[in-house]
Formats: sequence, C-alpha cells, structure tokens
Amino acid sequence: MTLDRGQPLSIPESIGPADHQAITSKVENLLSRASTVLPDWSPPPFDPQLLAQGLGIPIHYTSNLGGPDALIVYKQGTFHILADARVRNLGRLNFTLAHEIAHTFFEGAADKIHLRSEDRSVYDRSPEGRTLERLCDFAAAELLMPGAYFDREAEGFGFNAGAVGALASRFHVSLQAAAIRMLRSSTDRSAAVGFFDYGLPPSGGDAGGATAYRARRVFHGNDFPFLFPRGKSVPQDSVIYRCSLARSEGALEATEWFTLGSTRRLLKVSALPLRRRTVGGEPPVVCATFQLVDARSV
Repeated sequence: MTLDRGQPLSIPESIGPADHQAITSKVENLLSRASTVLPDWSPPPFDPQLLAQGLGIPIHYTSNLGGPDALIVYKQGTFHILADARVRNLGRLNFTLAHEIAHTFFEGAADKIHLRSEDRSVYDRSPEGRTLERLCDFAAAELLMPGAYFDREAEGFGFNAGAVGALASRFHVSLQAAAIRMLRSSTDRSAAVGFFDYGLPPSGGDAGGATAYRARRVFHGNDFPFLFPRGKSVPQDSVIYRCSLARSEGALEATEWFTLGSTRRLLKVSALPLRRRTVGGEPPVVCATFQLVDARSV
C-alpha cells in the first residue's frame, strides 16, 4: 500500500507562522498514516528512505550527480530521487533525502522540480524558488524530528551540551540540525547552542591574531542577549576551554560572564568536546549551550 501525500500546499509570497503550521500538520498526518502502512516503521529515528518507499518514490544512488547531494526528478508520472552515493554522513544524507521528499508536498511539484533539476540558475534566482527551498528545509526538519517525539526525548535529556549529540544520534540527524531543533523545542527563549573551534581569528577579526576558542556557528532563541559573530573568541577561563582538557566523559557546567560590545550578561554554560583531545593533537571542537541567568548587566 502506498502512502497518500494528501492535498498539496501552496507556496506563499512570504513565509509566516500559518505556513509553518500547515507543513507541521501535513507531516503529522503523513507520519501517522506511515505508522499503520509501513510494517518496519518504529521511530525514532525517522528513516526518510523508508518513507520514500512508502510514498512510491524510488531512490537511485549514483556517483555522477555533480554538485548537489541529491535531486528529485519527475519522469513518466513518478517522482525519483537521485542521491550522491559518495555521501557517507548519515545525518547529512537523511536531511537531504527528507528535503527532496518535501518538494512533493507543494503545488505544481512536477513542473517546479523539472525547472529545478534542468535549469537550477533560473530556479535559484526566482523568489518563489528561494521560498520553496526554505519551506522544504523546515519540512525536512519536521519529517526527521517531529515535535511530539523530539520534545519528549529532549525533555528527558535536559538542555545541556550532552543532549545535542544524544539527540542527533537518536534521530540520525546532524549536530547542527539537533541544535536548531533543541532551541525550537525549548520553552527558554533566552538560550543558545553553539559550536566552537580553537584557532586564529578570521580576517578582520580580533586584533593580535591570538589563538583562542572561537565561535564557528551559534544558534540562539529570540530573547538571547548576544549574536555571536563567527570568529568571536570566548574568555580563556571559560568552561569551553576547560572541558577540552577534562578527563571526564560528561559535559562541564559553569555560570560565567560574557561580554560582547557594550552588552555583558551572566550565562549558565554547559560545554562538551565533540571528540577527546589526543596527546599533541589539535584541540577538539566544543559544543556549548547557554542560558541567561540574569538579564541585568553588572
């Protein structure tokens, strides 16, 4: 039995909460039907390859795809996904496949997919094309980490650095995807999740060229007081440094002052190296979560 995708969704001129809710509802209905139609369906994780099978979308792995990790095409009345066989990272592959599946949720999918695969430059310059890509990213996250399941798992782990890797492993997604979804799941809007590298500042960064732990990518809630720029260094007495040297396997936590420009705030920080430092090796990338302790600056 093949899953029914239901009524197609329209593509708005600009994305609002109603569009996100429409996608969430569509995904919830689809996954609910999948649980009764697919005999091997036992999430989490939510396997997009199994979902594609249920939707009647064959996946063809090839080493001749070129630039993208995957494309969806429409031939002889059927959608097909062409995926790069060289992609070995499971989280990356899963998100790519879920994104391609999401393209079939929208009006005129066959025509738009043809334009996307045959003349990508025209598609990318189109406001509708750019909007559709953002909607498909949102839908892919919902397919892989649906709210009811993710919220329950996230609550069990708590909001800390260790939860990021645990949730990524549980749902077979990337660390960044898990971090973004954690923030959406959390009721604390004064929170952030970030990844930090040890190295020199980027061009135009901090004066002096000193090596330090610096922001690679930081995702934040709407009420978080900082926008960490890429390459922003963290204080040398921060738990972000200390965790990279710790022998313990768990995350380290501390309450610390952070300053960015004229803004200084007290934050609860949880930090965990993504791989243990080897003797004489490079310092590890560190994952850290932040929660605002006091909104007042002292």
